[in-house]
Amino acid sequence: MKQFIVFSVLLLAIQGLDGGAIHKPEACTCTFRTLDECRYAYDELKNDYLESIAIREAQEKERKDLIQQVQVANDKICKLSEENHNLSVAVKQYKEENKNLKETIGSLKKTIEELKKQLSKAQEDLRSCGNALECCNREKEALLRTIYELECKIKQLQEEINGYKEEIAKLNKELDEFKHKLARCEKENREKQQLINEYKCKIESLIEEIRKLKQQLSACENERNDLKCSINKYFAITSKLESNFSQHFASAQKAFIGITTARDGFPNLKSATCVESRPCK
Repeated sequence: MKQFIVFSVLLLAIQGLDGGAIHKPEACTCTFRTLDECRYAYDELKNDYLESIAIREAQEKERKDLIQQVQVANDKICKLSEENHNLSVAVKQYKEENKNLKETIGSLKKTIEELKKQLSKAQEDLRSCGNALECCNREKEALLRTIYELECKIKQLQEEINGYKEEIAKLNKELDEFKHKLARCEKENREKQQLINEYKCKIESLIEEIRKLKQQLSACENERNDLKCSINKYFAITSKLESNFSQHFASAQKAFIGITTARDGFPNLKSATCVESRPCK
């Protein structure tokens, strides 16, 4: 292809040069010429020949320039041919890429549709999350209010606890005093208990004495009854004995009253009386 283009361009250039070439003048048909005419003809031929040489040189230069231009054009054509080939390859690649891009675009469209569905679902989820977030914010505000109230209550309880601590310290101090007093009271109680035991022993001994006195009193009552029975017979003796007995009885009664007053919590003994009359002997 390259050689054919170069040959065609050269052929056209040579034809153009041949068409513009200067032909030699035809041979003179004159049979006789003078020397001046010959010189004139020679000068004309010389001038024509020089002009034709100059024209040929100019044409040769023009042909060389044209050949150079043809070579430059041929190089450009080669470059264009190579670029055309590269462009053809690139177009083929672009077609394949376009096909792939169409397939990719189709896949992307499907992906976009899927993403639109996912976006719609995400928007619904976002709305749900927004509602849930609003509920959470309300719960948060309620919890913050509750926390504030609890903090105030905790502060109040802390103040109460501090007051209770002071009161507990005061009560502990009082408790120590009470323990000291309790120890002292227990000591006194032991001493009192010892005294009570001693008093119990004394009371028991006094009770025993009272029992004996009761026996004596009973015997005295029997004797008094006997005396009452025999008073009719022995009035004088009885009066004397009664006087003595009254004295003994008064002293015994005084002793008994002293014993009863010494015993705390015991009932007083009733005065001895003759409950039943005994028959006179």
